[in-house]
Amino acid sequence: MGGQVKFGPDLEWIDEIDYHVNDNNLNKALTEIQKYLPIVKRDNLVGVYSGIRPKLISEKENKFQDFVIREESESGFKGFVNLLGIESPGLTSSLGIAKYVKEKFY
Repeated sequence: MGGQVKFGPDLEWIDEIDYHVNDNNLNKALTEIQKYLPIVKRDNLVGVYSGIRPKLISEKENKFQDFVIREESESGFKGFVNLLGIESPGLTSSLGIAKYVKEKFY
């Protein structure tokens, strides 16, 4: 990766969509990174990109919510299956999820 190492992602709850890269969490990230790479210094870290990861719960709910797989009645899309809130390990299990959807809905 061009002689670079990437760490992340982190989590920050937002009220409105803003893709500005926020370096405010770098000190907290440094503490975690130094647990396994103590040579890394704060001056070595820079935020490079941001994105929005939708969540099924709000910050205030603070409870476990697994992902949701359900058939939806979307107008004009017969057989549409909605897969909501899938992040790791769900993304790692994508082939298993695909098999489940095929067997359950088709």
